[in-house]
Amino acid sequence: MEKHHVNFKEDERFKQCNKELVYTLIFFVINVALVGGLCFLLAYNKPSDELTIVGGFPAWYFYGGVISTIILCVLTFIMVKYLFKDMSLDAYEKEGGDE
Repeated sequence: MEKHHVNFKEDERFKQCNKELVYTLIFFVINVALVGGLCFLLAYNKPSDELTIVGGFPAWYFYGGVISTIILCVLTFIMVKYLFKDMSLDAYEKEGGDE
């Protein structure tokens, strides 16, 4: 029985999409660690009279909610600007195909 070899070339966009997925998952872990960690460390098991106020908010919310959101927005901009690539979603045409 004859084996047929298929000339298969993987689309480079798949590699880029996989990289972007990894970047996004890392960003998600950083997001959860930053927001959850700050809120947990600054407020967990503390009586309300020991909580400090920063900018009209409890410190745990100010740092965990407001400041971390600003940091994560800047990080998102940097990721999209330098790590993600704009690419066409159109199918590639066959090489040497009929027009």
